[in-house]
Amino acid sequence: MVTLTGEGYFEVAKDRQHPFKVNTAKQQVTVLGTHFNINAYPDEQATRTTLLEGSVKVSAGSNSSIIKPGEQSTLRNGKIGIQDVDLDQATAWKDDKFVFDGDNIQYIMRMVERTLV
Repeated sequence: MVTLTGEGYFEVAKDRQHPFKVNTAKQQVTVLGTHFNINAYPDEQATRTTLLEGSVKVSAGSNSSIIKPGEQSTLRNGKIGIQDVDLDQATAWKDDKFVFDGDNIQYIMRMVERTLV
């Protein structure tokens, strides 16, 4: 079990007997073997979980959803939404890159600020 504030990229080996769990301030992700990214900064309006490989279960309170590769869950106001996402854009940070497409300037500046700290 891991507790995360900020952003983390995980590659977890498959082990059904020992599920891997990531807790953020607002959600829990249960993993059985996969590659995924979680964006859970306190200054963001939503917590985003992006799946690259495998499957994960995202839970918040009594709500839960299972996401598939290429999908991103967005937790906002206790509700989980699922949408297809550009994986390169969602995980560019781990390779010290920025990829922005349609993002507002406030979000972009928060991302840039985090690299300066």
